[in-house]
Amino acid sequence: MSPLQVRNITFGEGLPKICVPIACPDIEELPGLIAEVRQAEPDAAELRADWLGGYFTECSPDGKRYLRKERVREVLGCVREALRDTVLLFTWRTAAEGGTSPEADPFYAEITEEAVSCGLIDMVDVEYKSPDRSCLAETAGNYGIPVIFSEHYFDKTPEEEYILSALEKMALDGADIAKIAVMPFSKEDAGILMRAAKRAASRIRIPIIAVAMGEYGKESRIRADLTGSCLTFGTAGNASAPGQIPAHELRKLLLAFHKEFV
Repeated sequence: MSPLQVRNITFGEGLPKICVPIACPDIEELPGLIAEVRQAEPDAAELRADWLGGYFTECSPDGKRYLRKERVREVLGCVREALRDTVLLFTWRTAAEGGTSPEADPFYAEITEEAVSCGLIDMVDVEYKSPDRSCLAETAGNYGIPVIFSEHYFDKTPEEEYILSALEKMALDGADIAKIAVMPFSKEDAGILMRAAKRAASRIRIPIIAVAMGEYGKESRIRADLTGSCLTFGTAGNASAPGQIPAHELRKLLLAFHKEFV
């Protein structure tokens, strides 16, 4: 596996990195949440832009919704300034993958391209099942922005061979990091994710992120030695997925389980 350098953080090397989501439904509350995220001292922060979908879109007199591109740049500028040198990941998550945007999301490609082109983010999440994935990945590459291809399953844990195959396909299709998140309903389900991810980490050339959500999946968030994950998600304020652990607690657990990096 080849590590990925983003700013001063190397993904796929040393202790698993911690990413804290900025998941805020109210633009007025955003500065306070960003301050909480900074206090958590994460390696990266993920702006879940879909949570602010009502601010980024507006209705025209003829009843059609449109994207306010200037607001995308405004918000990203504020977040970038507040985070300073912390790695900033941009994500617009669709409802089909656990996000807050509409099922038939007309803005997915447009808002992601706007974020990539403004020069304010360090990484971008692109849903692997999106019909726009190849175009978005190419655009990100043109701007030198690393791409995380991602798949999310909030209702099940796919079979081990499927998880392995999905991560391998993401690598072959040009991802800089391959991510899969699943929902286990037993310890056995969580074990499926962890085994598949460990196999993938030994076989593909890029770093991976493998997460089992919910209570049964908490071990996957702290045991990168069992999954090969380069990054895990912790909270400071709102959680963006079930089972996320407060970032300060998560860092202590990572250090306890990965003493070789201390």
